Amino acid sequence: MAKILVTGGTGFIGNELVKELSKRHKVTVFDRTIKHVIRGVKYIKGDITDIQQVRKAVKGNDYIYHLAAVLDETLPKKTLFDINVGGTLSILEACKEEKIKRLIYLSTVGVMGDIEGQADEKYPYNPETNYEKSKAMAERTVLEYYKRYKLPVIIIRSALVYGPNQYTLKILQKAKDVFPIIGSGKNKFHLIYIKNLITALLKAMKNGKDGSIYIVADDDVHTYEKYYRIIREELGINEEPKNIPVWFADLIAFFYRIVGKKSIVSKEHINRLTRTRWYKINKAKRYLKYKPKYELRKGIKATIKYFKSQGFLE
Repeated sequence: MAKILVTGGTGFIGNELVKELSKRHKVTVFDRTIKHVIRGVKYIKGDITDIQQVRKAVKGNDYIYHLAAVLDETLPKKTLFDINVGGTLSILEACKEEKIKRLIYLSTVGVMGDIEGQADEKYPYNPETNYEKSKAMAERTVLEYYKRYKLPVIIIRSALVYGPNQYTLKILQKAKDVFPIIGSGKNKFHLIYIKNLITALLKAMKNGKDGSIYIVADDDVHTYEKYYRIIREELGINEEPKNIPVWFADLIAFFYRIVGKKSIVSKEHINRLTRTRWYKINKAKRYLKYKPKYELRKGIKATIKYFKSQGFLE
């Protein structure tokens, strides 16, 4: 039984990971808020940027999963970098002082930006948003600690995650209202179901090579138009949505931002839905022994079933 620390362990991904880890290991969660408490798990409320608090949390653990991050693009750039880069630096420093077996850092395919063709781990950094830029800098810092101090680290670069979270719920609700498709809908939309991501994170504890990056995503990839169609089919919606040009959606977002009101669509939302997302996961399959069990339709079905059971989708 290993001793494992999970930062950001009460978030959507973190909570699912802790559920699985706690079945076989002694798990401690370090987070700024304590929610979704799981029996048998120790919870520490703390600040990821406070090195002293982080040192205390890391001490005595064998493995560290660093998931803590902020994604909100409306936050100031400094806040994103303080937490996503500064917090990662705190973890790295604390791990350097301890004899940990491995640090698993959760990153995002967003560090590669809007890609051309199908991207693998050698694809150059091309982050566009402040969040993506902060994660790219954090990745570089993690790899620097491996090179300089031989710190055992591994980076899991995840595709956009779907499942029973607020982001997916918003898309499902908009699909019910037959929300229009922004752009042509022909862009590749490669995602990862939450349970597939958890599988990859669990594999990363013992498999793979230190100092390496692994892209993880579902096995199947569809266009955004097909993704949206699958959602509508599973919701039992027959009406076909209209397409609106990206420039028109941008104009709506800009107008609402100028008048200081919350828009039904934000610039970040537009970017997420129209960006090309297509990734090679061969490396993760080979070295992590990653085998995604859920394809898109199966993941969407499970997600809709969950939300209906909770009364979110009538």
